[in-house]
Amino acid sequence: MSYQYNYVPPAQPEPAPPPDKRKRNITLGIAGGVLVILLCCCAIAAIVLVVDPFGWNLLSRLRGNYDAVAVAAPADTSMYMGINLLNATPQKLDPLISAFKDAYKDATGEDVSTSEDMMDEIDKSLEEFDMTLEEDVVPWIGQYAGVGLLDLNVDAYGYPEEPDFFLAVEARSKTNADEFLVKLSEEIADAWDVDVETSEYQDATIYFVDEEWNQIAFGRSGSLVILTNSEDTFQQVVDAQKGDALADDDTYRNLIGELPSDRLATIYIPASAMSDLSDTLNNMYYVFGASIDELYTDITGMALSISVAEPGLRIDSVAAYNTGELSDIQRQMLEASGRSNNLADMLPGETFAYFTGNRLDLVWSAYYETLSELTEGDINEAMSELEDEIGFDPNSDLLPYLDGAYGMGVFTDNEGVFAEYSDINLGVLMAFETSNEDALRTTLDSFTDFMQDMDAEIDETTAGDMTIFAITSPYDDQMFAYGLGGGWLGLSTSPTILENMQNPETSLADDALFRDALGELDGGMNVAVFVNVTEGIDVIRDSISDYDRDDFDEVADMLSPIEYLVLGSTSLSGDVVHSAVFISIPTEP
Repeated sequence: MSYQYNYVPPAQPEPAPPPDKRKRNITLGIAGGVLVILLCCCAIAAIVLVVDPFGWNLLSRLRGNYDAVAVAAPADTSMYMGINLLNATPQKLDPLISAFKDAYKDATGEDVSTSEDMMDEIDKSLEEFDMTLEEDVVPWIGQYAGVGLLDLNVDAYGYPEEPDFFLAVEARSKTNADEFLVKLSEEIADAWDVDVETSEYQDATIYFVDEEWNQIAFGRSGSLVILTNSEDTFQQVVDAQKGDALADDDTYRNLIGELPSDRLATIYIPASAMSDLSDTLNNMYYVFGASIDELYTDITGMALSISVAEPGLRIDSVAAYNTGELSDIQRQMLEASGRSNNLADMLPGETFAYFTGNRLDLVWSAYYETLSELTEGDINEAMSELEDEIGFDPNSDLLPYLDGAYGMGVFTDNEGVFAEYSDINLGVLMAFETSNEDALRTTLDSFTDFMQDMDAEIDETTAGDMTIFAITSPYDDQMFAYGLGGGWLGLSTSPTILENMQNPETSLADDALFRDALGELDGGMNVAVFVNVTEGIDVIRDSISDYDRDDFDEVADMLSPIEYLVLGSTSLSGDVVHSAVFISIPTEP
């Protein structure tokens, strides 16, 4: 008998990897694990940001498109101001506060140079209620605060009526907020010697005082601590929080989205408020002595914001228009308003105040139409009388020809009427672009005849393409000068200014500070106003009498921290016009 079997040799263990390879495998394993964890975290973060299952609105907060108070502002709020407290950090605010500390001390007598000093001042107002910001407010306060006015009206005499209002602050800790409210109710009852009553409304406990001389209601609804001037107003805010609110309005959302995301404060005025204002003004018939039934606005909403910039403040505004209701003149005016021009090239380099625009003919036409409605045609009679006096009608023979750029500059000048008779070294140049120089020349001829009839002396000269007329009084006193040529009408305090207008030795456009100011405007914006505040203060102070200087210095000291301001604007784009003001406030490091 034979046996057959298959011999299977025992398995031999694989040789262990070299020590370096083993370490590398462990490292790769750890790295892979970390990568998986990171991917999971990113996925969770994406879900939290985009899906927002907890209602945190993190993505909207980061974009600056969310306001925890606006979601509780009643839809018919007439004016709303929201504050993003995360953008009110000491790092941002302290340099600005320090810059104005001297002016603030002169005005109030208080030493305030930091945000902490400001908090101390607020604490003084809380002493009545035995509270401090640090102990009673900071433990619960969140990112957003806001104030809303529910109605803006004035009486028949033009005095504002007291509006209903609300103040709301986001609470990051509901427990701490509730403790604050209980303490506040107790302290008010003790300090004011009143009964603080309570009521319940949609899961909110309302504390309220209903005295003849004082009505106040406060409490918490959801994540908001709310203060109003009546129990009814409090309930309106709660209803908005759970229903239709200002934040649901399309115009509000669109305009807020146009503002900088790092803004400190936001102000929104809806179309309804502007309509109410128009109606209110119409009720003031006896104040103005004229009916303004036809007064209306085509603005559907306006939003403004304040941002802490480096170095200074930036104020943005956006206005939305009902373009379907705009007249052709209004549309053309808005489309032309933000266009660039070369007027800064014509002004002297010493210019410290400058404003410019486009299409004065359209601006005047819209203004004249409104005046005609307000005065029931009296403006037409006034223009007719003016024509009899000076030989032409400005409404038909002057303003329609000023169809290009226009503007004015104020600068230092030791010649001209101001320097000669008032010892004020100021010069002024107003310039108006025209495409109809021939027609405008006919008008100026009529004006020249009028001046001659008034026994004024006229000295006619030429400089390049411009004919210049220097006007002196019958007593040989220099008055002013005007000129026409090269597509421009100029009016100035001195003929020398007009002579140099189209080719100055140095121009405002070459000024370093002016160029810096232009750099603060966003792309698409063109300058409308520029003021070198530092230079302007010095020029005016040197020009006024010792008697007036003390009064002037009180105002100048308040403005002295400001280096310059610049305002820019876009043309109408879609249905929106965007403007911005940058205020340069140099600060110490």
